[in-house]
Amino acid sequence: MDIVRKDLKQKKRRKQIISAGIAVVAIAAGAWWLSTLDVSTPTVEHDRVWLGHVEQGEMMREARGIGTLVPEDFRWIASETSGRVEQIIVRPGAWVEPDTAIMILSNPTLEQQALDAKLAYEAAQADYVTYDVQLQNNILQLRSNLAQLEAQQKEAALDAEIDTELNKEGLVSDLQMRRSLLRHEQLTTRLDIERQRLEFSERNLDTQLSARKAQVNQAKARFDLLRDQFEGLTVVAGVAGVLQKQTVEEGMQVGIGQNLSQVADPKNLKAVVRIAEINAKDLSIGLPAVVDTRNGKVRGAISRVDPNVENGTVAVDIRFTERLPEGARPDLTVEGVVEFERLANVIKVKRPASSRPDAQMTIFKLQPESDFALRVPVVYGKASVNQIEVVEGLQPGDEVVLNDMSEWDTHDKIRIQ
Repeated sequence: MDIVRKDLKQKKRRKQIISAGIAVVAIAAGAWWLSTLDVSTPTVEHDRVWLGHVEQGEMMREARGIGTLVPEDFRWIASETSGRVEQIIVRPGAWVEPDTAIMILSNPTLEQQALDAKLAYEAAQADYVTYDVQLQNNILQLRSNLAQLEAQQKEAALDAEIDTELNKEGLVSDLQMRRSLLRHEQLTTRLDIERQRLEFSERNLDTQLSARKAQVNQAKARFDLLRDQFEGLTVVAGVAGVLQKQTVEEGMQVGIGQNLSQVADPKNLKAVVRIAEINAKDLSIGLPAVVDTRNGKVRGAISRVDPNVENGTVAVDIRFTERLPEGARPDLTVEGVVEFERLANVIKVKRPASSRPDAQMTIFKLQPESDFALRVPVVYGKASVNQIEVVEGLQPGDEVVLNDMSEWDTHDKIRIQ
């Protein structure tokens, strides 16, 4: 005969009651959680957001830009004449001295012109010498004639004196005496004229030679010009330094004044950095800057600000106040940071995406002890490369979302998990 155990039924019933109670509590807790959850709030994965803390303290206003190292002292070597590039002797990167031949040009027409000019100059010189000898001979002839007249005049003077004394004694007629006096007078006059001719010829010798001298100078100037142009077919550096660039290749035709090569002093470099035009109003000569050469950072100062904007940037020249590290060379890519000012005791935050200085915008701020972030209005002040001043809307210790949240522009609240 089976015995009914009432204690087993009671235990079973007790378990059922406990299980039912637990289920009711779970259902109630789930209902409460669902009631508190805003199903319209989008959820963003924590890995997709970049968070930053609002701080208070000193902020350095800076502007960053990319640029290159450029020689302070360089010289373009231009062609002195037109011609064809026959041979390139030195290539960029080589050290050159002032007399180093860089390339050789050819111009057969110029070579013939230089030869003709040389012959014309030599002919003009020979003509000048011949004419000078002729003038000297003329002066010698005048001196010879003057010497003969002086002798004749003295002889006539003596004859006139003798005839005058003899006439007094009645030994010579009056006619003979007058003839002697007349001849003396004529020779004296001729002597004065010849002396004047000689003096005039000697005084105007240089004047008479000046026309021929001008012809010689003209021929020499043309010869010198063509000779220099012909010698210029061998292009030399002109200064000591490193050959930086060459704009031509062998076989090319070049014209007068065309830039052929560039020589620069590699020891004296500056940085040319392009800064965003939004910072152009703050750029001025003398502002301190730091240039990163990837082999060390060097301090300097702005020495020039380009007045023109190109592709949204402004070029600034930075002259170094410290020695460049080893390996610095022209055309090396560098990064420059210009320091505008130091702001003391300001509220600041790492610069959010799309933030603009001196503007009112919105940003998602995390709620304390919560995974929700609310959109709040923020007024920004001055900005730097990585930080921006907060004028209104945030306080030190607040945590905000820094990355681009334009995907949720239609939402004022997000959940970060």
